[in-house]
Amino acid sequence: MQSAFPPLTPVVRAALALLFASFVAQTLVFSVANVDLFGLLALWPGLGPATAWQWATHVLVEMPSDRMVINRALALLFVYFWIAPFELEFGRRSTLVLLGLSVVAGALLPLLFGLVASPPLASPYAGASALTWAGIGALAIRTRGAPLNWVLLPTMNAWALALVFLVMDALQCAWAGTPTPLLGSLGGFAAGIWYTRRLTKPRRPKKDPSPKRRGGSHLRLVPGGQSESERPRWLN
Repeated sequence: MQSAFPPLTPVVRAALALLFASFVAQTLVFSVANVDLFGLLALWPGLGPATAWQWATHVLVEMPSDRMVINRALALLFVYFWIAPFELEFGRRSTLVLLGLSVVAGALLPLLFGLVASPPLASPYAGASALTWAGIGALAIRTRGAPLNWVLLPTMNAWALALVFLVMDALQCAWAGTPTPLLGSLGGFAAGIWYTRRLTKPRRPKKDPSPKRRGGSHLRLVPGGQSESERPRWLN
């Protein structure tokens, strides 16, 4: 089975535009107005007033580093490459649900870890990796272990590809000294697997409701008719 560039679907187009615009805004606002959107929108360890929106806004910003441009460019590519086929198969509504679940699931484990661990072991969580990992999880379920041909990679199924990327994430987290990015990736991956399994699970046909049994009537039909002499007078 070969992997090809899919058509650009409506939900994916809107997601790519939002992710690109938010990254440009993060760059320009910091450069021009010296306002740190990362500190405002990234998910920080522990609970605070900003947690009320940071659990949903962490995908809009990137961790400030010399790799942030590459990280966002790869995220845009992978969202397009893995989420667009999902939308072609399951439609817009299911794609919106998948993206929403990946945002929440991606924030869940880093948030829980931030409640029990202290910095620098628990670091801020940001980036669109949860969306891309949801796409990988969905792809693994959709292709059912079929081998795929990847650009610049040997032929392997989506589960093997996910394992390769998880090892790379784990190594990066080991060098960074925090498991937070890996936890976010696992959350998005689990969301993609769970939701796609739910969509592809065969549904049992609904049984027709059994007809209601009516109670026996106290009226009975008597064969034949009555003669004129036997008919009651009030019927004449």
